[in-house]
Amino acid sequence: MSGYYPHCLRSANERRALWPWIALACCLGALLIWYSRGRHVFGQRKMANSEVRALQSEISRMWRKGLPTPDTIGELLDHARKSESKDSQYCARMTGLDPWGNEYQIASAPDRDGYGIDGAHRVTVWSFGPNGRDDRGGGDDVSQSRPWFPPHDGPRGQPHGE
Repeated sequence: MSGYYPHCLRSANERRALWPWIALACCLGALLIWYSRGRHVFGQRKMANSEVRALQSEISRMWRKGLPTPDTIGELLDHARKSESKDSQYCARMTGLDPWGNEYQIASAPDRDGYGIDGAHRVTVWSFGPNGRDDRGGGDDVSQSRPWFPPHDGPRGQPHGE
């Protein structure tokens, strides 16, 4: 067995001195793997935030055209694909699934802070997040919510037709 080790590591002291370096290399490798997995999850969350903002912007474009709020992500993406707007092209390329494989969600509810305007409501777009559970936009979900006010002709704050 004396010829098994390279000529530079023949003594037992030299071989023993190598183990701390091997342990350090293993620890650094494990730390690198842990760090890169955390960055991957962070990257997925960042991508989901970007897509949620893009979906919310597409809803705003629909409102400006006088179209109703879509009930599903599929309806929203169909509108984006049919639109000739350059701004809609990002949504047109989306699949409707978040980075974790769940479909994005849309919900509309009356806006409690609607400043007394009839028809004001809040639209929320969200992803279930890494845990895949629906927390209705809370918890680890990635969400964005915007108020919507009906179109008006008169002075600011007066609903359309008054």
